[in-house]
Amino acid sequence: MKKLVLPLSILVALALSLALAACQNADDTAKTEPTTLPDTVALLLPYAEKDAEAQNEPQKNLLSAFGTYAQQYGLSVSYHYISGDDQTAWSEQSLAISEAAAGEIGVIVVIPVSGADLSAGLADADQAGIPVIALHENIADADTLSAFVGPDYEKAIDGFIETAQNDHAGQSLVFLNGPEGDAAANAFAGYARDVTVIPCDWTAQGAAAAVTELLKTDAHLGAIITANASMARGAEAALKTASLTETVGLYALNLSGFSLPVTSAVPDTGGEALKAVNICTQLIEGTTPELNNLIPLLTREKTG
Repeated sequence: MKKLVLPLSILVALALSLALAACQNADDTAKTEPTTLPDTVALLLPYAEKDAEAQNEPQKNLLSAFGTYAQQYGLSVSYHYISGDDQTAWSEQSLAISEAAAGEIGVIVVIPVSGADLSAGLADADQAGIPVIALHENIADADTLSAFVGPDYEKAIDGFIETAQNDHAGQSLVFLNGPEGDAAANAFAGYARDVTVIPCDWTAQGAAAAVTELLKTDAHLGAIITANASMARGAEAALKTASLTETVGLYALNLSGFSLPVTSAVPDTGGEALKAVNICTQLIEGTTPELNNLIPLLTREKTG
């Protein structure tokens, strides 16, 4: 029987075809294999580690709750503290985002320094393919954020207005806000619909002076809502001087968690932390989360 001998050109062609097919199969396999992010979360904090004990109640509770829930969900947390003072904190935190994005990190969670420009760090994270979550405070003009988790201030203010209108029907309602031009104050002013908004300077002294002047012209004042705890204390002092604490209602956004002699709304830091950890797991698993995740504040009755 004669052996079948193929020409060399055909053998070379067959070898090349087999090699190309093998490469194609390898490429297809690589394309279909799921890509997963590391299960390490970088938590960027807006203060230095040495100052952690000096932070207010919600900040400490948020940090503690996030660590607890992350452990329950099997996530490793890498903590990044800001070492600079108030003047350098903005650039420090932006740099911290860039440094975290360069490491073996699955998700970056940043509690922003108020008003900080973090665009450079966010751009580095986006280029590295690392998702970023803003926690407790949003980042203005941040188009590359994967999600925001924070307090629903609008719902809290709406709730106070509705309560005040029911309890003090036919009387005037006032919202003591921060100064005009301040980003937070501008947002609060937009939420305080159907009430008179009076700009102050965030302080107890400023609020006391504003209420004292208000009482000279408004004989039908029914309730005051303040944008923070300090202003609530100042407003209460002015009402006490005028012997009106029993007749004028007083409500406060209590973002620092202080004990107050008025009804206040405090951040649900446990709810915020749990939602943020859930979103981290979604991102690590390749699921796209909701962009804005607002957590209702908790009502705290008069204390202290």
